Amino acid sequence: MMHASESEMPMSKRPVRLTKIIATLGPASNTPEKITELILAGVNVFRLNFSHATTMERLAEIVADIRAASDALHQQVAILGDLQGPKFRVGELENHEPVTLNAHDKVLLSAKKMPGTAQHITTPNTELVAVLAPGHRLLLDDGNLALDVIEATGINADDKVLTCQVLRGGLLKEKKGINVPNLSSGIAALTERDKAYCLFAMAQNLEYIALSFVQNADDIKGLKAFMLQNAEPGARLPQIIAKIERPKAIDAIDEILKETDGLMVARGDLGVELAQERVPMIQKRLIEKANLAQKPVITATQMLESMIHNAVPTRAEVSDVANAVIDGSDAVMLSAESAVGAYPVEAVATMARVLTTCEQELPDWQGVDERRLRYTQEGRDAEHQQQDIQCSFYDTIAQTAALAAKRTQATAIVVFSYSGSMARRISKRKPRLPIYAFTTEPGVARLMALYGGVVPMVLPPSTHTDAALHHAELALKTQQQVALGDTVVYCAGKTPFSGMTNALRLHVFGDTLSHQELETIEQHACPLAYS
Repeated sequence: MMHASESEMPMSKRPVRLTKIIATLGPASNTPEKITELILAGVNVFRLNFSHATTMERLAEIVADIRAASDALHQQVAILGDLQGPKFRVGELENHEPVTLNAHDKVLLSAKKMPGTAQHITTPNTELVAVLAPGHRLLLDDGNLALDVIEATGINADDKVLTCQVLRGGLLKEKKGINVPNLSSGIAALTERDKAYCLFAMAQNLEYIALSFVQNADDIKGLKAFMLQNAEPGARLPQIIAKIERPKAIDAIDEILKETDGLMVARGDLGVELAQERVPMIQKRLIEKANLAQKPVITATQMLESMIHNAVPTRAEVSDVANAVIDGSDAVMLSAESAVGAYPVEAVATMARVLTTCEQELPDWQGVDERRLRYTQEGRDAEHQQQDIQCSFYDTIAQTAALAAKRTQATAIVVFSYSGSMARRISKRKPRLPIYAFTTEPGVARLMALYGGVVPMVLPPSTHTDAALHHAELALKTQQQVALGDTVVYCAGKTPFSGMTNALRLHVFGDTLSHQELETIEQHACPLAYS
């Protein structure tokens, strides 16, 4: 015979992973079946790399497959479209065969429309040839080969020929990248090719768009202006992630953070254009600055590189992933590991285990110093001062919610948010517990899939606070994430719910549920498919 209290015994809860996983889709993973497997393994955001895209028709099919899989699994999954930017590459080679460049040899470089050889390399990037001059160093294939420009002839970019001396030789394949450290090219980050893919991202309602090779805040402003000029009235635009890949961006990071919606520490090109030994500390500083600016931050490139070919990662790679968590990353990203690797699902599952284990060993709380948050009225005009005051007010609610959860040893923070702003603000306080964010907007729920610690959920439209609280408790209890009697902090910024704007309250979980609802939930409970 069941005692009356047995139905109220807490159900077992799995630890909720707080750091998010971004997986790049490619030939190894872009089928509907693989997309489903990847979501179940732990993917929160899918990256579409527009540098290697086939056709937009095929990309649209992949977007539809992601949406269908996330709906079927009742998961909020965001999509990040990654623009190629002004990426410089070696052109085609004669017979498409690699060539060997020997140290101390001289080789020509031009934008001529001809297959390259070991004596004369070509590039399709006329704008690069136009700005190169003696004294510039070229790093090819992620720095595996190095050339110095020693002479330039010709006036027009189409006719210009650069004579280079090979410093570090090796085998060069066609279409490999060309990096020029400290190049002040004046070339805009948003290319004509990027504009076409930006319009595609807007038409497909992607949550995020990444801008490559950002050099300054004007690059972000240019992308914003282009989207606004081409947007339908009232349309929700993709949020911008600035990829930090060049030294100039590091120098301008404070201004970039004022304009961008988020940051990606793109260590691949950054590690080519800078001495590799500088990258780890730069990574830490960029993550800290993004957290202080209350913007999502992603750590990317070669996190589990060996899993392209191997079923298990190296110990160093595991430490690299763990350190990204310790540094304060909201998300970590897989590139070739999930796009073309032999073990895409295993790579995601491995990353999920590393993240969860690391989070359990971290201090209970790792909050941001409120005194250093980037809202100040100094030197601002009246309109912006008023915005700062409002931001400070919302920050106060977010900080109070985090402190209340800490002091009461709450199980979770529950946020009601119209735009996702309050969930992001609480996320940036780095509480070591899940933040369940409820919104009536599916697009906002997907947007919040990138926010560290935030579990986004969609609520049906309600007209009153009690109805919203009731629906939230039903959802959390059904999915076995919070037990009856747990202390939960409820808070809200701007919401569509009457009586629930700028609100904060402590709550004993289960108070709004009836005995009949509890019995029904116990009989039909299904765990949340979130790892």
